[in-house]
Amino acid sequence: METIWQDLRYSIRMLLKKPGFTLIAFFTLALGIGANTAIFTVVNAVLLRSLPYPKSERLMEVGRAFPGSEFGSNVSEPKFVFLRDNNQSFEAVTATVGMGSNTYLSDEGQTEYIRGCRVSAEFFRVLGVLPARGRGFTKEEDNPAGENVVILSDGFWRRRFGSETQIIGKTVTLNDNAYAVVGIMPPGFEYFGAQDVFVPMGVNPASQNEGHNWTVIGRLKPGVTTDQARSELNLVFEKFRATYPRQVQENESFGVQLAACESCSGFCLAQSALCCSLPARTSPTCN
Repeated sequence: METIWQDLRYSIRMLLKKPGFTLIAFFTLALGIGANTAIFTVVNAVLLRSLPYPKSERLMEVGRAFPGSEFGSNVSEPKFVFLRDNNQSFEAVTATVGMGSNTYLSDEGQTEYIRGCRVSAEFFRVLGVLPARGRGFTKEEDNPAGENVVILSDGFWRRRFGSETQIIGKTVTLNDNAYAVVGIMPPGFEYFGAQDVFVPMGVNPASQNEGHNWTVIGRLKPGVTTDQARSELNLVFEKFRATYPRQVQENESFGVQLAACESCSGFCLAQSALCCSLPARTSPTCN
C-alpha cells in the first residue's frame, strides 16, 4: 500500500512539473471516455435494447430472400396472403405500408399533414399492443370493400382533439374521406416512429399486384425457433411458386429475420429503434 502511495505522489509531482503535457493527457483521456460513452449509448439504443413490445423476441420480419442473403426486400400482396393463409409457424402475420407524405386531416377549415400507416387486421395482435380505448380492426374492415375506420395515436388524439372522451364513433376527414374513429392507442406506442393514425390495409385475397411494397411481420408460436420458421417458409414459398410461377424469380424464396433487437439491418418499429430516423428507410416508411 505504501508503494502505491509513493507512486501516486511521484506521478502527481511529474504532472505538475509539465502542465502542458498534463492538460493534453487529461484532454485526451476525457475525449476518449466521452467517445466511448457516446458509442455505447448509440449501440445500446440501436442494437441492444429490445423492441418495446411484449415478448418481442418472437417478432420476425418476413421478406424475399435470394442466394447469398438470408433476407431481402419486402413482399407483394399475393405473397403476403399466401404466407398468412398457409404457414404453421406464426400465431399471426400482419402487413403494413405507409400512407404517404401527402396524407392530411381536415376539419373546421383546418388542414394538417399527418403521418399514418395502413395495417392489416392482425397488426395489433402481432405486436401485442391493443388500443387503450375502443378496439382494433376487424377482418371485415380489412378488405377492399371494408368501411373507412381509423385508430388514432394517443399523442394525436390529445393534441388535435383535446383528449375528447366521446370521440370513439365520431368521424374525421382523411384525404377528403370520412373515417369513423374506432380506437386510440396507448401513450408512447410507436411503429416506424410516432404515427398519428392507423387505417386498415384493405387486403385483397384475389390481388395479382406484383409490387413488393409491404412489410410483413409475424409473431412466432411458442416453441418455434427462427430456423424452424425459416425451413417452413421455404416450403411455403415453393408451394407459392407452383401455384403462381409467373410471380416469382428463379432463385427467390421467403427470408426471415429476428427483430428482437433494434438494428439498422432490421425494421424500424420504434422511433428509438434501429439506426433510423423515419425518412432514412425508403421501403416501407410509415409517414
